[in-house]
Amino acid sequence: MLKAKTVQLGENPVKSRGLIALFNSLEKNTTIRDLYLNDICLQNDAVKALAKAMIKNKTIQHLNIGNCAVDDESVSLLKNGLMFNTGIKVTALPFVWLIINRC
Repeated sequence: MLKAKTVQLGENPVKSRGLIALFNSLEKNTTIRDLYLNDICLQNDAVKALAKAMIKNKTIQHLNIGNCAVDDESVSLLKNGLMFNTGIKVTALPFVWLIINRC
């Protein structure tokens, strides 16, 4: 059985519903190590699911959310998720755009 270690969704027009399904599955996943979400639209409902997954998932080691359009609430949610999971290394976080309604 093939067990993927990387999910690369960067620069894809993924909708919130698909992201939420992915993030919900990551809560129990033990094989994914790298998650690339750069240059996608992260709306608050998807960010809430991602933050919850970050708290529960202890195997993700690398998260790229560069150039994602998020608002202040989403930044706060991401911060809370990272506070509970110090094993995740975030790359490109300084490049997260604080733009509302870009999506």
